[in-house]
Amino acid sequence: MGSDHSYSQFYSRAAYDGSREISFYLDKAVHGKGIGKACVNFLIKQMPNYQLHTLLAFVFGNNDQSLGLLNKMGFEIWGKLPQVADMETDFEDLVILGLKQGVCGN
Repeated sequence: MGSDHSYSQFYSRAAYDGSREISFYLDKAVHGKGIGKACVNFLIKQMPNYQLHTLLAFVFGNNDQSLGLLNKMGFEIWGKLPQVADMETDFEDLVILGLKQGVCGN
């Protein structure tokens, strides 16, 4: 497998229907080939089709490649959960990134 990307429900309350968490995973063999950018760009372009106004990404604080890519794609850091991820040998921060586009009307 080279890559995988998806939307996930962010929260089950109706007020969050226009928000989705995005995920993307790449094999190391395809890093640096533009595939991550293509995956994220695809998810951004699909937002109107699903009446989405907000995308969220949750990234380990030590994942500089994903943080850099999302920043280049317009995501901003909206928060950080310090050392919440137990990685067995160490604890990692979880960085919350968001992208807001045209708000769907009521």
